Amino acid sequence: MAGVGKGRDKEQWNLYWKHRFMKPLLIAQDEDFAIFFEDHDDHCVLIKDHPAVLQDYQTQFWELIAQTEKMNVKTFSEFLDTIDRFMLHEYGLRLDTPADLKYIINGE
Repeated sequence: MAGVGKGRDKEQWNLYWKHRFMKPLLIAQDEDFAIFFEDHDDHCVLIKDHPAVLQDYQTQFWELIAQTEKMNVKTFSEFLDTIDRFMLHEYGLRLDTPADLKYIINGE
């Protein structure tokens, strides 16, 4: 994956965040995901000497197989919180709070 801020579009950012933070969250949600990711890691080792194939495999895995739809509400919330903490820590950026949650923050 390319570095942060390298001209990513929405889909590329989605892949970046999933690749960076999704694995431990899904495994914590359900231990069966450990096998799922072990298989992925094993496949990556087998094709590591073929960079183009490896890139295609990883892109397809993170786009088509490792989907945020597999996360329950709690895990998805942790995923978003993790991204928010990362952006604050690394770049001093606080991500916008969706309008439907502002009443919680503002105490309304």
